[in-house]
Amino acid sequence: MKNTDTSLVHSILLEGKIGTGKTAIAAAFALKSDITYVKILTPGDFLGLSEYAKINTLVTTFRMAYRSK
Repeated sequence: MKNTDTSLVHSILLEGKIGTGKTAIAAAFALKSDITYVKILTPGDFLGLSEYAKINTLVTTFRMAYRSK
């Protein structure tokens, strides 16, 4: 997928139980695609964060993805 003036920003959220392959799927997708921005967040990225900080991390990630188009 290439970005054009008419392209849309797509966000994907994979959720599921531990060990089901979410990270593997995301990594394979990132390697095979022509996407300009890929960031993988794992549960470890949220350990010890307040609810506000967790939300802020997600919002910041989606904003960065939007700006990269």
